[in-house]
Amino acid sequence: MSTHPSPEDPIATDDETAASGVRSVEVGLSLLPPLIEAGTPLTLTAIAQASGMAAPKAHRYLASLVRAGLVARDGDTALYGLGPLAVSVGLSALGRLDPERRGREAVRRLAQDLGATTLLAVLANKGATVAAVEPAAQSVFMAVRTGSVLSMARSASGRAFLAFHDDPAVRAAAEEELAPEAIDALVAETRAAGVASVRDTMLPGIAAVAAPVFDHEGRVVQVLTVLGSTTGFDASPGGQPAQAVRAEADALSRGLGYTG
Repeated sequence: MSTHPSPEDPIATDDETAASGVRSVEVGLSLLPPLIEAGTPLTLTAIAQASGMAAPKAHRYLASLVRAGLVARDGDTALYGLGPLAVSVGLSALGRLDPERRGREAVRRLAQDLGATTLLAVLANKGATVAAVEPAAQSVFMAVRTGSVLSMARSASGRAFLAFHDDPAVRAAAEEELAPEAIDALVAETRAAGVASVRDTMLPGIAAVAAPVFDHEGRVVQVLTVLGSTTGFDASPGGQPAQAVRAEADALSRGLGYTG
């Protein structure tokens, strides 16, 4: 009988190096993303289909994952969900996250890549508050500094919070500046675009585009914003700055556990 592992069900051997890794472990762990993304227990068939794996093969790997505590199987329904070890790993990872540090790093990357001033805003008790500013070398002068509170209705940062945050206080702050119907239109426009964009509304001669950052519970915890002169800065939802800030915000969100 052959002792070589089949391509369908690879087995780790002693001579595998750290560089090559253990293929069987990688195959088994590929069954976890469907469970994470679903957020609810799944059948063996659903897991196998989502992973592109034959059901018998998936069953063998799931049995090992159950023994390891990464997957749990309900004896009554035969459905599979995340196990206690997977939950512990997730909670431990979340506890080690530093959203503000990650946000500052994203701000620096955007400023360097785009050659434009970038901001990191958080929602504080006074409103959309600047947590970090990274001025670009050739950027226009900005009268915005760390601790500045931005308009909820007229700044790109504020509008991003307004469109994607569900805190009633955010809406109430915007209603101090704009009528409810105008706010409804802004929210609809921003959600459709995925970014908030302004020109000359917060500061004369300044355009900006901002994107929200979500945490593992789907809450907006930060907003990344890029600013420039209205004469040479493309703040449109389809422009390069919008694409760049949206990509950084999406990457930050995934790093914080967001799967939406």
